[in-house]
Amino acid sequence: MRLPLHDLHLELGARMVAFGDWQVPLRYRSALDEHRQVRQHCGLFDVSHMGELVVEGKGALALLQRLTINDVERLQNGQGQYTAMLNARGGFIDDLILYRLTATHFLLCVNAANTRKCFEHISSHHDLATTAVSDCSQDYCQFALQGPASDQYLAALHIHGDCPPLARMGIAAVRDSSPSFYVARTGYTGEHGYELYVPRKLAASVWQALLAGGDELTAIGFAARDTLRLEACFPLYGNDIDADINPYEAGLGWAVKLNAKDFIGKIPLLKSKQAGRKRQLVAFRMRARGYPRAGMEIVVGKKKHGRVTSGSILPSVGGCGGLALLTNMAMQSGDEFCVAIRGQHYEAVIVDKPHYKTKTKEQ
Repeated sequence: MRLPLHDLHLELGARMVAFGDWQVPLRYRSALDEHRQVRQHCGLFDVSHMGELVVEGKGALALLQRLTINDVERLQNGQGQYTAMLNARGGFIDDLILYRLTATHFLLCVNAANTRKCFEHISSHHDLATTAVSDCSQDYCQFALQGPASDQYLAALHIHGDCPPLARMGIAAVRDSSPSFYVARTGYTGEHGYELYVPRKLAASVWQALLAGGDELTAIGFAARDTLRLEACFPLYGNDIDADINPYEAGLGWAVKLNAKDFIGKIPLLKSKQAGRKRQLVAFRMRARGYPRAGMEIVVGKKKHGRVTSGSILPSVGGCGGLALLTNMAMQSGDEFCVAIRGQHYEAVIVDKPHYKTKTKEQ
């Protein structure tokens, strides 16, 4: 499938590649330059492959409270939270951002490959008399405006009068349109920034208005998106998390509210917490030359103790590294292991997450 703005990306010189079922821009120029552009200034991503689901009605809050791991009841109107839906084994159906627009109206941003799965999961549990579930992915394009200067470029849209100052994870409707135009203070880069949910009829004009808002703003491709999120240690579904990994193993236990509510997958999580994890997702950096890639084996001594789930260069911190799922629970930050690369063992060290932390002060 093509993004709605496919032709505009080609005009900007994008190299298009397959990402799941989608053709997306890998890069417009050097991926390293694009990475640095976001860290040092600002970049614009077209992430319209992402899915948008709407759950509304008087039973919406109770339904989402049962289906997700975080505490939906804590949200006020205009607030969002990182969360996940789990299967009966406690593994990930998907990780997602859930926004409360009103007490009876919620917007969910889900991963592209999981959109249909998430929609069917929610639909199989909702009460038709009290809730409605809609897949609105075809109604929206999603753009990510990320970097220290993102406020400057958001102002180019002249929506600040309609958009109240947003705290981190906040969301606001900023334009009277159908469907609504939303701006959220979220992102997948580890930098200050925003994600815009733009009605498709407005998408081309909004994209072009943003790029025209200043000579230094440039479009950014998926290669830089991956190195940016990896430096921030944000998981990628299908690599770092999946249906067989639970939130505690993934290091996402902070989002699990076991004491606040009951939810699907809670019992397996309780058992996992009581028995202790058998695996852990850790951040690591290479001590020696060597480019780690997903699927490469982790070796301690002569024994296999897991695999690399995501690996790449880390432009903001130097060298290479990534995330690895370890089966050796005795290992911790500062401990060393080897990555098996083309039959050779290359030394690496476990480090604290994240690899990179933004210098921009977040509120």
